[in-house]
Amino acid sequence: MLVMTATDVSVLQFTTYSNATVAIFISVFVVVIFIILVIASRMIAKQKQLEEHAIQHNFKDNCRRFGFDSFEVEAIESAVRKILGDINDIFELQNVYERVIHDDIEAMIDSGKDLTMIENLYGSIRKKLHYILLPEGIPLTSTRSISSGHIVSMIDLKCEALLVENRETCFILKYPPEHSIVVNQDSILRVAFSRSGDGLYSVDTKVMEHSGGRIKCRHSINLKRHQLRRDVRMKLNGRIRLFMRDPENNRIVLEGRLIDISAGGVCFESPGSVPVKSILTIESCSLPLQLAGIRTQILSSSQREKDNEIMFKYHTSYVQIPFDKKEKIVSYLFVRMRELQKK
Repeated sequence: MLVMTATDVSVLQFTTYSNATVAIFISVFVVVIFIILVIASRMIAKQKQLEEHAIQHNFKDNCRRFGFDSFEVEAIESAVRKILGDINDIFELQNVYERVIHDDIEAMIDSGKDLTMIENLYGSIRKKLHYILLPEGIPLTSTRSISSGHIVSMIDLKCEALLVENRETCFILKYPPEHSIVVNQDSILRVAFSRSGDGLYSVDTKVMEHSGGRIKCRHSINLKRHQLRRDVRMKLNGRIRLFMRDPENNRIVLEGRLIDISAGGVCFESPGSVPVKSILTIESCSLPLQLAGIRTQILSSSQREKDNEIMFKYHTSYVQIPFDKKEKIVSYLFVRMRELQKK
C-alpha cells in the first residue's frame, strides 16, 4: 500500500494566488496586447501613408511626362477621385479613363459650360494620352471609343446611320436623306452596332439635337455587349458555299469569301442578302476540313460597297454541331497557329 506523508502532499499542492495578484497579471497582459496593437496599427498606417505618397509622386511624374497644363491636371485630379485602386491606372488603361471622365464631362454639360471649352480640354488630354482608338480585343466601355465612319442601326427608327463625328461631348449620326425621321430633343435613341472581332453592342443615348439629317447624341458608358462567338478565331481568306430554303422550299445559294473560322462559327462575305437569324447549311469550303452539312445561324450582318457592288458580311454560329466535327476544327486551328508562329 502506498502511504503519502505530509511532506509529499505539500509538494503536490498547486500554487495559489490572491485576487490582487491575478488582477495585476491580467492588467499587465491587456496593456501589453494594447501596446502591440497600437504599434501594429501605426506601422500599417505608416505603410499606407508611404504607399499613398508613392502613388501621388507617380501621379505628378505622369502628369509632367504627358505634358499636362494646370487645367488638364485639375481635370485629371477630379476624375481620379472615383478610382478605388491606383489612380495611375488612368495613364495606362483607356477603359479606366473613359469611365472616370464620363461623369465629369456630363456634369459640365448639364451645368451649361461651354461645349467648345470642354471638347478642347478633354480632346487635348486624350491626344496626349494617345487614347484615340481602343485596341482590338478590349471591349468598349464608352461610346467615346466608337470610331468615326462606323455604321450603326437606330433600332426604334428602323434605319441605319453613319457616325460622322465623335466628340468629347457628343457623337453625331447622319442618316440617308430619303428617310423621314421624327425624333425630339431629350428623347432616348437606341442604337446598335457591331465591332469587328469583338461583338454586337447596343446602347440607349439621349438626343441633344436633330436637324438637317443629323442627330447629335450624348455619350453613354452603359453599353450592352453581346459577344458574337466565344471561341478563338483565325482569320483566313478562303471560299465558302452555303444554301438555305425559303418558305416555298426554294433553294437559295450564297457563295463568298470565308473571312475567319472558329469552333463556334464562321464569318464570311457574300453579295447575297439574307435576314439575320436565318439558318444556312455549309455545302463546301476551300479549307482542308469536312464542313459540308454543318448548319450555322446568322447572328449579325453588315454591308459595304466593294468595286461598285454591295457586299454583306455575316457572323454566324453553328447549330448543334457534332462533337467530333468541332474537335477537328479545334485541332486544325491549333496546327495552323503553330505553323504561323514558326514563320
